[in-house]
Amino acid sequence: MRAQDYPIDRSIGFQLGRTFRRLRPIMEQQINSAGISYGMWFFLRALWERDGVSQREIAEMVGLTQPTAWAALRKLEAQKMVTLRPDEEDKRRVLVFLTERGKGLEEVLLPRVEHINEVALQGISNAELATFQRVLRKIEANISPAD
Repeated sequence: MRAQDYPIDRSIGFQLGRTFRRLRPIMEQQINSAGISYGMWFFLRALWERDGVSQREIAEMVGLTQPTAWAALRKLEAQKMVTLRPDEEDKRRVLVFLTERGKGLEEVLLPRVEHINEVALQGISNAELATFQRVLRKIEANISPAD
C-alpha cells in the first residue's frame, strides 16, 4: 500500500490526535488557573461523580495504570485536594476521598469545561453526538487488551 492509497486524514489516530492537540491547551488554560494539571483533572472529575473509591477503581475509571494513578493521587493529596485512607475492611486497599477544597473546585471548574464542550460541539446534533460517542466506545473496545 502507498500513502496515496491511504491518505492521512483517513487515519482515526491522526484525526483524534489532531483534535486532542487542539483541545488540550484550551482545557489546560481553564484548569491550570486553579492549580490543577491536565493529568489531575480526570481524577477530580471522576471523584466528583463517585467519591470514596479505591486506588484501583479510580485508575480504571480514568483509564490509567495503578502506578500512574498513585502518582497523580499523591500530588492531589499534597495539594490538599484528596485524602488517602486505608480501607477499614481491607488494609491493603487505599480509598480516595475529596477534601472540601477538592469538592469546591467542582463548581469552579466544571462550568468552564462545560463551556469548552459547548463551543466544540457547535453545529453537532444530539443524535450525531450520541453516534460519535457510541463509535468511540466501539473503537476503544476493539483496541483494548483482552482481560
